[in-house]
Amino acid sequence: MTLKVTHSKCRCTACGDYFNSAAAFDKHRTGEYPDARRCMGHQERRERKMDTNAAGYWVTALREWPASEGDNP
Repeated sequence: MTLKVTHSKCRCTACGDYFNSAAAFDKHRTGEYPDARRCMGHQERRERKMDTNAAGYWVTALREWPASEGDNP
């Protein structure tokens, strides 16, 4: 799948994944620069509370919206 890249969204040329923000992109990189720097795998990202949003972009964390009146718990 090809997602749109804009001023706030980006794609990692190393792993090919898309990110909703520069912060999410930065968070997915780990290790010491330059030799041990790498992209975290999907499971590693989820362990650090990253996830993909409904549009398919990786985000630092999914937002939790407060329940609205009328929502049934």
